Amino acid sequence: DVKNLLQSLYALTSMAERRADDEYGALLQRQLPQLTRRLHATLEKLRSPEIPAAERPVMAREWWAETQRRLADSGIHLEATLSGDCEVPGTLFDSFVENTLENARAKASREPGIAIALDFLCDGERVSVKVSDTGSRVPERAEARLFREPVERGGGLGIGLFHTARMARQAGYRIELAENREDRVSFTLEREAAGSALKG
Repeated sequence: DVKNLLQSLYALTSMAERRADDEYGALLQRQLPQLTRRLHATLEKLRSPEIPAAERPVMAREWWAETQRRLADSGIHLEATLSGDCEVPGTLFDSFVENTLENARAKASREPGIAIALDFLCDGERVSVKVSDTGSRVPERAEARLFREPVERGGGLGIGLFHTARMARQAGYRIELAENREDRVSFTLEREAAGSALKG
């Protein structure tokens, strides 16, 4: 969590020299309240590490609206199918989105011109978040280790996804590399089917 917060703050500060004052100010107004809430939640975990984090759920539409505000003008294609509303673990969703988008942006810096998309589904039965890009596939050696151990690579896929996968299991969700081919790589966070979270 601390690593993700520091990366987000670094990304914000690194934009200061490249963005016009009004653009940068608007970006700060969108990002800083979210970072403040996450920092507060992280400090609470550090104060009581022996107590499992009982995350306060948020409504799906509320989480999506905040995510849209945060990623406005980011160049990321945002799309949602919200035919119902339900409670979702906001910190888990934020961690998944930040880690997967960080990896996609790192890839885009090496592979100019790729597209990045974030899709959210909540239809009353299924709840899922998907981050996709049109870049190169995840190498086989890294794919085999994803979510099971930290995968340190120059292009990301490090410890962040490993910890987010652990958070997901505790919350009854799962993360998977849903697609992995050239020009189409997708990571999904999806709620486990009833009873499946109890399986080994």
